[in-house]
Amino acid sequence: MSTELSQEGIDVETPSQSVIYRLIIKDAVKLKEGMKKTLPLEDSAVHFDGKQINNQEFQVLVLKNERREVKLEALYLPNGKADTIVKGKMLFSINTICGTV
Repeated sequence: MSTELSQEGIDVETPSQSVIYRLIIKDAVKLKEGMKKTLPLEDSAVHFDGKQINNQEFQVLVLKNERREVKLEALYLPNGKADTIVKGKMLFSINTICGTV
């Protein structure tokens, strides 16, 4: 659309990458704060969703209800066995962008 506007002689300023980045972070902080307030009021279930990427096992800790699904944490595990998950034998964890809710 901006190319169409510029062809018509209308100058449209393109935001810089740092401005876009700051706006995304600001929105993510607002989203996180809102979720901190609403999640305790909702009935939710916690489950693990297993994924294999390049022959490596990952388990994603998911908080889910009828309205939303929040991926809280990704665990890098030696295997996907329930015993491994329960005993916390993770090799490392990967926080989500917004962090833990």
